[in-house]
Amino acid sequence: MELCFAPTYASWASPIEAPLGRLRIFVIAGSDQPNHTVLTQNLWGYLHWRNANVRHPDVLAARR
Repeated sequence: MELCFAPTYASWASPIEAPLGRLRIFVIAGSDQPNHTVLTQNLWGYLHWRNANVRHPDVLAARR
């Protein structure tokens, strides 16, 4: 394991920020789930949808 210090306000430097940011935007932000069980179901629903609709890396490279 390697410890890497990043600047305080440099979330863009973290590779995990991109998928977690989308998760926050599409599931958590503006939500009003009544309890953690419903929130968990919504999170799993998003993850299942995201995994079912993933694009092949070759397609993404061709778009660039």
